[in-house]
Amino acid sequence: MTNFSLTTIYRNAVTFTGRASNWKLGATLLLFVALGLWNLGAVAPWWDEGWTLSVARTIVERGMYARLLNGQPAASGLEAAIPVTESVALSFRLLGVGLWQGRVPGVLFGSLALGLLFILARQLYNPRVAWCALLSNVLLAGHPHINILVMARQVLGEVPMLVALLGALLCIGAMIRGRYFLILPAIFLGTLTMSIKLQVQPFWVLGLISGVASAFVLQQRRVAAMLGVILICNLVLLKPFGALLNWVAQPIFPLTPLAGLFEVTAVVTDLQHRTFNLLTVGIFGLLTVFGVFYAASTWIKARQQASCDQAALIVRAILLGIVGSWLLWFLTLALGITRYLFPAYFLGSVFAAALLHDLTDGFTIRSVAEKIKQRRLTRITWRSYVATLFVILSLSLSLVALAKYYVFASDDSAIRVANILNALPPQTRIETYETELHFLLNQPYHYPPDEANVAMIQYRMFGHQPTFEYNPLVADPDYLVVVGSGPSNLLYGQAITAGYFKLKEQIGGYQVYIRVR
Repeated sequence: MTNFSLTTIYRNAVTFTGRASNWKLGATLLLFVALGLWNLGAVAPWWDEGWTLSVARTIVERGMYARLLNGQPAASGLEAAIPVTESVALSFRLLGVGLWQGRVPGVLFGSLALGLLFILARQLYNPRVAWCALLSNVLLAGHPHINILVMARQVLGEVPMLVALLGALLCIGAMIRGRYFLILPAIFLGTLTMSIKLQVQPFWVLGLISGVASAFVLQQRRVAAMLGVILICNLVLLKPFGALLNWVAQPIFPLTPLAGLFEVTAVVTDLQHRTFNLLTVGIFGLLTVFGVFYAASTWIKARQQASCDQAALIVRAILLGIVGSWLLWFLTLALGITRYLFPAYFLGSVFAAALLHDLTDGFTIRSVAEKIKQRRLTRITWRSYVATLFVILSLSLSLVALAKYYVFASDDSAIRVANILNALPPQTRIETYETELHFLLNQPYHYPPDEANVAMIQYRMFGHQPTFEYNPLVADPDYLVVVGSGPSNLLYGQAITAGYFKLKEQIGGYQVYIRVR
């Protein structure tokens, strides 16, 4: 009777602890949503957001998946993937068309991504590591473009992609533990991941290959076969899945990739960008790199233990393959843009948290403080010094980034420019490549072809004078809007210098020109 009672008490305690942890997680995610929604429209929209917002507005107001060019439907292609764009359109239908309404889905996706990351980290390690991974993405992410709170408040594809990827990993973990039917949602979510963001495709493939290899090492041949099926299905179904998305969205023009974009963003070997990315990782991602190496070394030790959780080890190997290959690409080939590090930083926070957990004896503050007080550098105390130093530096950088890009972020210059242009007589023609204005304008607007994007990347990031030529007078515009210090000067500088346009007013960084006739 006593044994039964003690067992019952223990089980009830475990159940209560688990429920308490879930309540804490739920409350934390609701807090994240509240923080994400706060002052959501105050952050100025920018170029990458503009394409998606404008297409979503066209979907809602005109019932067609397309951009507008001079008030007429035009081919889309630079907006986010169809699932992301359609989620923004859904928000517009429910909440109305507006900047903050378009950003609401990103905040919800961000909260969901944090929740899935927490569950994954808890399965791979323990609840303390999971909490550290969750909180570190807000409090220790020292650059705004790798901070989930800032990134989720933008209309981008990275955060929705992470939701699909984490969902696939959790399905794979449950599948390995015996719920074999979850191979179907794992295939679906893996294919969805690759469809949302082209950038993730090679890393997802390498991650699954790592999982297959680890399953063979652990003598889990059935698991290796199932992971191989997922990999093959993801690759085979990617094109038909894209066709299915096209059928659902029904774009009025074919969606075609932009020629030359891959070469200027994904395979960049010049020293300038390699140095920039190396410094970026050294300042903001060093703990992630150390976490990956630490996770790899502990994986080798853990597999030798008879009581190891093989399912967790296989999923950990998949995650290591994804994060490790992404970091390697960012260091060796990626264009020098900090945002490209974000997915690897977010997913790698699981390994960074595990490293901090072991360096601090399970985040025992008293133990860390006692070791630091010893003022002797030994094999035991140096870990506490290193962990404390990393936390202090990362927290300091993160607080500065959040203060600038979250707490005190306020720029309504784009909205003010759009209001001025919208107050002009109807059908006033606007020429601008500042795409964040497209979404806000009620007037017909014109912009260069998509090839200009590649030319401007070459000009801005490499200093190359491209052979691309564009005549801004082709649509006979009445007004021209540029950002004075931006690469739009490449497109419009000659026309302004030649006297075709005269500066009317400047609002924030925007220069509004009127046509000289």
